[in-house]
Amino acid sequence: MKKIFLILLLCAFTLPAFSYDYARNGFPPLLTATSYDKITQAEQTILGQTYENQNINIRLNRLEQILFNRTYQKLPYEQRVNNIITNYRNGKSFSGLSHLEQKIFNRNFTSDTPDTRISRLEQEIM
Repeated sequence: MKKIFLILLLCAFTLPAFSYDYARNGFPPLLTATSYDKITQAEQTILGQTYENQNINIRLNRLEQILFNRTYQKLPYEQRVNNIITNYRNGKSFSGLSHLEQKIFNRNFTSDTPDTRISRLEQEIM
């Protein structure tokens, strides 16, 4: 009876390890559920859609590229999430402008001032 109990106990602890596709997704980062929710919210605001089924590295890279024109893959995950959230919440991303620029120019001009960015869009549209 003890052997059966030990086998069941061992299976209970090892089963979650086999439910995640490590070969495809890599090791899951140490992020809280709240951080995943924040990234989903940032994607919705900045991109107009979410990518919840994609690897978190791809999602973070995409947002960083839009917001900062580069990625920060060597930083800890929580710091990357905080950088994204802080910048898009402070209005530095001007997500509406970023979205329009991406649609019209296939790139963003986040290093320019908002006035310059708006003028560029006006000239292109008019």
